[in-house]
Amino acid sequence: MNLHHAPDPHLPMLNLPQAERLRSLTAAYFLARHGTHTTVTGDAVRLQDGLSPLSNLAQRCRRSAEHDWPRIVEQHFAGLENSS
Repeated sequence: MNLHHAPDPHLPMLNLPQAERLRSLTAAYFLARHGTHTTVTGDAVRLQDGLSPLSNLAQRCRRSAEHDWPRIVEQHFAGLENSS
């Protein structure tokens, strides 16, 4: 197995490039939606009120085509924001 296909140590349902893309899309969502830079590391995004795990989102992305990931990320976090 080459490094490209190795599972991410924090989000093992994704390979390394996929996990980095998910983290990047998550950061981009918060920048676009709120104008804030967030810290996205490992398996969570740090928000003002604590950490938000990425594991459920990663599972959902894993089952979807990568071109759908930006929409999935937006729906995920918008849903969380609307429920609070």
